[in-house]
Amino acid sequence: MGTRADFWTRDKGKLTWLGSIGWDGYPDGIDDSLLDSESLPQFKKEVKAFLNGRMKVCDVCKGSKIDPTGKNSFCFDCPSQDATFPNEGWPWPWTTSETTDYAYVFDKTTNQLLIAGFGGDAYTIAEERKYDKYQKRIEKYNKTCEALMQKEELDQDEWLKKHGKCDIVLKFPEMKIVKENIFHPKKSGIMLIGSK
Repeated sequence: MGTRADFWTRDKGKLTWLGSIGWDGYPDGIDDSLLDSESLPQFKKEVKAFLNGRMKVCDVCKGSKIDPTGKNSFCFDCPSQDATFPNEGWPWPWTTSETTDYAYVFDKTTNQLLIAGFGGDAYTIAEERKYDKYQKRIEKYNKTCEALMQKEELDQDEWLKKHGKCDIVLKFPEMKIVKENIFHPKKSGIMLIGSK
């Protein structure tokens, strides 16, 4: 299964969906230029470029006899082609981003990017990066001091509760499920394995 992500803007409490991806939706899989957006227009521009970049097809696949239209990739040189845009309809079999692995929301009021993972509380990209540093310190500590591994290790939700998190509550709107999108082989984040 892929790590899915939805991209949103938030203006005066109203959320607007910009698109989704079916693979590599965790923060390390998202372009830094998108994560470091400092304004709503910049975020929208970065999301559009990011999603479009995931839909490119390499020259080999463009000339393929399998797909002469060049709309589908068949090799590992092509991006995953997993982007879904609003005009294509909601891509998941659930109705809100509260079930999606990650939701990235640029809040116009605070001019910051918020992340909500697996329906949990929202936190900022700065908090995400602090947690990553914490995790690396714990990993290093565990490798060098195995005899003293009783040191406190917290998962991300516990860490955010202890070290603070933003106080913005995200309430995602209900989206209409588009049946054709749910099992799209590239966009759904679902791996189909079979044999002939």
